[in-house]
Amino acid sequence: MNNHWNDLYTPKYFWKGTKGRKSRIFVDACCPLTGYYIDNRILDPIYQFLKSPTENITFDSLMNECLNSFFRACRDDMESTRTLEYFTEESNANGWEYLSDGKLFN
Repeated sequence: MNNHWNDLYTPKYFWKGTKGRKSRIFVDACCPLTGYYIDNRILDPIYQFLKSPTENITFDSLMNECLNSFFRACRDDMESTRTLEYFTEESNANGWEYLSDGKLFN
């Protein structure tokens, strides 16, 4: 675990006004790879293993679990973009308005 600590956990960042600093004590495990929420889903099998290690889990099986988790997260993310709720949120966030025939209003 010590070899990969900096990859899995980042120092928590604190702000006071316009000045920021990294903590030497507190760590953050939120999206350490790319900053996208899927990072947490990718690394979840590793975090679970670190909380309660077992003898029957190999490195290969752990990496396979991470990959499977990643592909499931990508599939779920893609499926969520096909919902009416997602379309409504994107339209509102971007200020898109539509005419009654469905064409984008400029």
